[in-house]
Amino acid sequence: MEEMKEYIEVVEKSVACCREMLSQEQEKRRALLGNDQKRLEAVLKNQQAAVMKLDSLEKRRLAAQEKLGLGGKSAEEVLAALPQGGQKDRLAELFGEMSGSCRELRELNKTALGIARENLRLMEQLTGGIPQGQAGLYTRSRQTDARGSLAGGFEEKI
Repeated sequence: MEEMKEYIEVVEKSVACCREMLSQEQEKRRALLGNDQKRLEAVLKNQQAAVMKLDSLEKRRLAAQEKLGLGGKSAEEVLAALPQGGQKDRLAELFGEMSGSCRELRELNKTALGIARENLRLMEQLTGGIPQGQAGLYTRSRQTDARGSLAGGFEEKI
């Protein structure tokens, strides 16, 4: 059954992607603990690419599942619909690993978020907080003229 082979292959690739995301999450934690900004930025870029890859794999998995006549079914329902044997056993193993990876990712992400918040709190304490008027990344530092254009801004320079 070619459709089942395709489905198992996509699930295997999804599990591999989840493993890679776990590795990246651990790397992010180390970068946060080491206060290594460049390493953190690199990890975040890699994580963004991995999320996009996983999203693509998920779409492929859903399409393959639809081809099997199992569209809209959960992992447990897919397993229940399959006859006993090697393919069912392999999928049960893969689904279990994916579920475990998701739980671990959630926990690692929660930990990394806590570390980032603590680092931010410490930086604010050391620097006396964020100066008034600079709470956002972008602030409006120029006044508008009578036309509503920013004085000295882009429109004036053209």
